[in-house]
Amino acid sequence: MNDTYGHIEGDTLLHEVGKVLRSSFRESDVLGRVGGDEFLLLLKNIDLEVALDKLEQVKRQLAAVKVGSQGKALSVSMGVYVPEDDDLAYRDVFVKADEALYRAKRSGKNRICVHGR
Repeated sequence: MNDTYGHIEGDTLLHEVGKVLRSSFRESDVLGRVGGDEFLLLLKNIDLEVALDKLEQVKRQLAAVKVGSQGKALSVSMGVYVPEDDDLAYRDVFVKADEALYRAKRSGKNRICVHGR
């Protein structure tokens, strides 16, 4: 974002994304920026379909955020992984979610991909 729109616009967009995420999820959920324009959400004790509905809502809210001087809609790509084993290490969960994220980006962006689907 910063390379395309400059640091001031990029910082404003990151702030808006953070605001949408904080207002969309539970206090018990873990939200964080992992680098650049990538965020991580850790949602425990939630059904996959409920989580996907929430993510679709977030995607719609973020599309209402306008980017740059031309007012282009913000697009988001999301990768989802639901571990079947509670004992998985964070790194393993992160890698699988990241794989799903990059599949979403390669598939035309502005979409949600679930690892293993």
